[in-house]
Amino acid sequence: MEFTAEQKDYMRRALLLAEKARGFTEPNPLVGAVIVKDGAIVGEGYHHKAGEPHAEINAISAARNKTRGASMYVTLEPCAHYGKTPPCANAVVRAGIKEVFIALEDPNPKVDGRGIRILEEAGIAVHTGLMRREAIAQNRVFLTNQIKKRAFVALKSAQTIDGRIGPADGRPLIITGEEARRRGHFLRRDCGAMLIGVRTALKDDPSLNIRYDIDHPPDRPVRIVIDPQMRLPLTGKIWNGTKEPVLIYTLSDVSSSLRRKIEGMGGSIVSLPHENGVIDPLRLTVDLLERGICGVLVEGGAHTLTRFLEAGVWDEYHCFVAPKFLGTDGINVFDRPLKETLALNVSVSSELCGEDLHITYKNHSGVESCLPESLRKRDPSAESGVIHLVRR
Repeated sequence: MEFTAEQKDYMRRALLLAEKARGFTEPNPLVGAVIVKDGAIVGEGYHHKAGEPHAEINAISAARNKTRGASMYVTLEPCAHYGKTPPCANAVVRAGIKEVFIALEDPNPKVDGRGIRILEEAGIAVHTGLMRREAIAQNRVFLTNQIKKRAFVALKSAQTIDGRIGPADGRPLIITGEEARRRGHFLRRDCGAMLIGVRTALKDDPSLNIRYDIDHPPDRPVRIVIDPQMRLPLTGKIWNGTKEPVLIYTLSDVSSSLRRKIEGMGGSIVSLPHENGVIDPLRLTVDLLERGICGVLVEGGAHTLTRFLEAGVWDEYHCFVAPKFLGTDGINVFDRPLKETLALNVSVSSELCGEDLHITYKNHSGVESCLPESLRKRDPSAESGVIHLVRR
């Protein structure tokens, strides 16, 4: 089916509505819905927060008594199971909707085409694939969770033109400008958790919080430290009276007294199986998802970034490049030469971010390559160029 410009506009509106809840819906996906009747929008809604009504329900409620015979545009297949809320597909049928446009099928095994079948068995015309590419990009965290069974991983570095992240002597130095730093805090909010290695924790004593008055849930971001030998001091800023949990991944045996003390400060100690004394990034991200942590922003330092990149456990890499040089005395963004085998299938986009350059690398060896065939269909509404849906 070839979609019209008007139909694309309605789905684009649904995508923009869904984006309003970025950072608040996990472990649920971002979903927006628009109801159209006689050429006009009569109701719209989006999923605000996990446990609250879904997008379709909010749109039907907003449309009141105008849903019968209307068309619905929804960014993800309506759910077909009872969770914290009833099935949305049944609600769409009861509302008398005659036609539903769905951007993307839901790979969740509890849905996985069942929502579409409920609609079709009720005599509703269903059209899938409208702005599929944008819907995949918008729900990259949810899709990674469902298909790869691990947390979504975004890497982030702030570096000079010559690839340095700080002076070799360890003295504090702000690399990027205000706008890039602010963008980094949005990434923390969007991922929901952030991770550093213990070397960075010891050198920088970071708070690992969200600033710039960015709206975010009170338990975000979860702070994660890879600390194989339990060297993280209990007097650092990371423990300063905040509500966000602290997870420490270690290889060491931890005494019961130290464990109780850390738990009393809001922390948790996680010991993972390991090989050769090294924590496996894949096992770590699988464990994160099992704990309900859907995405993580890996902020470094150099050793930690290199470990995730070499392991292939990453989905996006956000590289902020400042118009500065540090020369041979600076610390390289990666702590050793990377293997030639790391040539990957990536797409690259860039934009100015204040005085700096924000380069985004998307790893297409990630969730896109693992999508079921139905989700990798050609998007009949695809257009050239990039549509940015990120709410700042």
